[in-house]
Parts: sequence; C-alpha cells; structure tokens
Amino acid sequence: MDEIMKREEGQKFLELFNNLSPEKKLPIVTEALKESERQREVAVKKLDESKDKMATIERVMGKEKWYSMREAADIFAYRGVGQNNLLQYLGDEGILLKSNGSWIPYREYIERGYFKVNVYEIQVDTGRGLMTKVQKKTVVSLKGLDFIRKKLAENELDNPVEE
Repeated sequence: MDEIMKREEGQKFLELFNNLSPEKKLPIVTEALKESERQREVAVKKLDESKDKMATIERVMGKEKWYSMREAADIFAYRGVGQNNLLQYLGDEGILLKSNGSWIPYREYIERGYFKVNVYEIQVDTGRGLMTKVQKKTVVSLKGLDFIRKKLAENELDNPVEE
C-alpha cells in the first residue's frame, strides 16, 4: 500500500514539476542535487566504516583460533546450554563420542576442520607415587562454532539469552 502511495505522490510531483517554468525548476533541481550529494557522502562514509570492520573481522577469523567447549557454550549463550549440556547434545547428535570420560569428535568432524583433540599428560598422585595420566580435550574452531550454531537452530534450540 505504501508503495502505491509513494508512486502516486511521485507522479503528482512530476506533473507539478513539469508545469513549472525553467526559472522555478532550477532551484528545485539544485537542491535535489545537493541532497543527493549529501546522501552519497553518508553512504561512502558508511561503506568505509564497513570495510574497516570487515578487515578487522577477516584478520580475527583468519587466525587459527580454537575454543574450549566451555567457551563455545558461553559464545552461544543459549538458555540451558552450558558446557556439559552442549557436550551431551553433540553426543546425542552423533558428533561426539564419550571415551574414557572425555568427549571426542568422530573423525569425519575432525577432517571437516570443526574440532581437534588436544592430548596432554598430567601427573597424578596416587598415594603410592606419581602416575602419568593422558588427558584429551576437544576444542572447536570458528568453522565448528558455525556448524554447532546451525545444528542448534535446526533442532530449534536456537534461543539465545536476551541481554
């Protein structure tokens, strides 16, 4: 409806404008050109600001950054989805497998670049001496964060906490 009204107003303006003498048209055209130039300058400024923001985003995203599952849960900030719930959800979806107390991604998801597993050793005091224990920690990439976000949205769990 608004589109029709604008079109009709535009047609009325053109009819009135066409009936004006050249002397009366000149100030209208001059003012329209000035306004057009102002709008162009604003648009160019916004474009430059957007380019700066995109350059920053590309620099950040271009770096290989891996996030813990706790950080991933914090990034999503979904109601009821903390680290443990996120790990369980990914397990239920067949993306992670619980192995010896650690959640490990299936090879397919590692090969896609969504996850990697950091393996490290820790010393544990058993009471009889120190024992070396191997720990595994799954971390997620930016690409993996996007994959998880889409999975959550697919299953209608996309309910971020409003700030």
